[in-house]
Amino acid sequence: MVKIIPSQPILDQKGHRLPNRRRHGPYRAETKLIVQKTLDAIINVLATEGRVELRNFGVFKVKRRKPRQARNPRTGEMVMV
Repeated sequence: MVKIIPSQPILDQKGHRLPNRRRHGPYRAETKLIVQKTLDAIINVLATEGRVELRNFGVFKVKRRKPRQARNPRTGEMVMV
């Protein structure tokens, strides 16, 4: 099942409404908070549902892959990723 999230409920999540700044736009800290809350909401839905569709933006989904061997470029150690 596809989970479609309109933008307003993301910003209203857990009652964190930001002050309306119509004249001057959001301050840098408020913008950072908006972005962080949006990403947190996307991550939470991905963890539970596995797929998120944001209208006019894109679709995010969890994709399981087999582990493969890679090299840590800093140490040269072989690791499974």
